[in-house]
Formats: sequence, structure tokens, C-alpha cells
Amino acid sequence: LLAIEAIGATRGTDAYVVREAEESLHEALQMSRLVAMLPIEGAGYDVAISPNGEKVYISGHLPNAAGGTGFVADLPHLTDPQPLPMPAWVVAVSTDGSLLAAAHELPAEDSTGNSEAWRISIVDTAAFDTVATLDGHTHRIEELAFSPDDRRLASIALDGTARLWDINEQRQIYEFRNGNALPNAFVNGVAFNADGSLLAVASYDPVQVWNTSSGEAVPIAYDDSTVPCAADFDESNRLLVNSIPDGTTRFFDLASGSETLTLSRHAGSNCALALTAGGRRFATGGNDGIIYVWETEGAGARVLYTLRGHDGWIRDLQFSP
Repeated sequence: LLAIEAIGATRGTDAYVVREAEESLHEALQMSRLVAMLPIEGAGYDVAISPNGEKVYISGHLPNAAGGTGFVADLPHLTDPQPLPMPAWVVAVSTDGSLLAAAHELPAEDSTGNSEAWRISIVDTAAFDTVATLDGHTHRIEELAFSPDDRRLASIALDGTARLWDINEQRQIYEFRNGNALPNAFVNGVAFNADGSLLAVASYDPVQVWNTSSGEAVPIAYDDSTVPCAADFDESNRLLVNSIPDGTTRFFDLASGSETLTLSRHAGSNCALALTAGGRRFATGGNDGIIYVWETEGAGARVLYTLRGHDGWIRDLQFSP
């Protein structure tokens, strides 16, 4: 800690600090601060933390669990893990913490023809009573996001669509078709900006941003030589996009639609992205098993921490409040 404080003081005097030395100190500190680890039998797929920081909801593909399953545990030490009372492939928690959305596959008898049938169940987090049921996706749902006012929910699935739902009325508002339906294509990112007026969708096709009031697309000059696999908005309403296979994180100015910054640190795919509530700090995670925590500095960004420990692909990240 004293060494890190010394580096901060050195930087404050405009003296040069060796980047590798600073990162090594941060890495050593963070590895010594691992709070808890919860083994998962199977593949963990999604994670959501309650706004008060007391609960974590984890979902994924566990053995002999069709459509996904998961559990809820107490933070910060991942104590008292309990199975969720409904199937869950991906999960999301409302901004006020009162609702949990979980996507799952319906039994075969509820499907039609050769298409799968997937459902989004929204329950209250106190008793897990069902509040709303949203049906429509015909392939695996990959990501969910509540709007800032908790009245709408966004989803993206392998049926080639992103959808915007009205929770109270339990109906679809818009269907955003991001190119052709591509079964098993990589679709991962869906996120609202701070006021809920925009929705970012990252999938196999170039990243797209949609106006949630009109349903119209906002032009983005994305280089289609890479595949966007995660997207979100920062505090300045810039769009952040993680890509494969180059492992970059790119920033886009929405007013001009142009790219303003490219960050490259991961070796290979970089498909996990999380921002703090203010949006100034963000984390990226790749199939190299490494998590980088970044802080924006004016038009640029720098790595604050390097976190190691996973020995496989990092699918999702979440900051606690």
C-alpha cells in the first residue's frame, strides 16, 4: 500500500513512473485481496449484483439442468448460496433491486415446429413471485438489461433479434433485427444509456445503437473486420464496444458516430464489459482469463488493476455498488 501511495505521489509531481512496475504492484495487491470464491459445477454464464450490494445472482449451464439454472448468494463472502426457484440461463436485476429477470428455455411441448421457445420470467426478489412473463424469442437468450426507470427490459438472442419489452403490460415494444438470424452466432451485448433513450446491441453483425422511443437506428461507423461482442455507455454517453478476435475496446462518439479511442490489452477475444455507476471506471475480461480495470482520463484511459485467477474464458463481469 505504501508503494502504491508513493507511485501516486510521484505521478503528482509529473515524474515518470514505469508502467510495468505500477501494474505489478497493483496485481500483487489485488491477488492478496481475493474476498471469496464459489466453485460452480458446470459453466457459469451470467452474474448480476443487487444495487445494495447484498446479493449476487449467478446463472449458467449446469449438468442435467435444461434451459439453465442458477443460485443467489450473500455478499461479500458468497455465503448461504441457494438455488433460484426457476430456470435461469441469463439474469438481470432492476435498478431498484426489487425485480429479477431470468431467461430460460421452455419444455419441448411448449415449442412450435423446429423452433425453440424461450421465456423471460420477471419475479420480485423478496418472495420470487412472478410479476411478468415475456414470450417471443425462438432461440437461446444471451443477455438481459433493465432500463434505468425499470419499466422496460431489453433482450438479445440467437434468433437474430434484440427486443424491447414493456414489463407492466407484458408486451413487446420493438424488435430490432441485427442482420440475419444466425444460430450459434456470438451475440452478447445489450445495454441502455443513462437516461434510457438509447439501446446498444452487440452481436455478430456490426454494433448498432437504437433510439428506444422511435425504434430507429443511430449511425455508427464501426469497422466490420472485427466482431462486437459487448457494449455499454460511459458517463459521457460515449459507446464502448469490446471485440473479437483482436481483443480491443473501442470508444465511439454518438454525435459524430465516429471512433475516438481504441484500447488493446487482451490476448484474443475480449467479451466481458462492466462499468461503474458513474461510468468513469470500467472492467474488461477476455478468454485469456485476465480482468483489466480501467479509468478514463480525458480522451484516454489507463489500466488501474490487473486481476488474474480465472483459468478460462470470462463470460461476464459486474461491479458492486
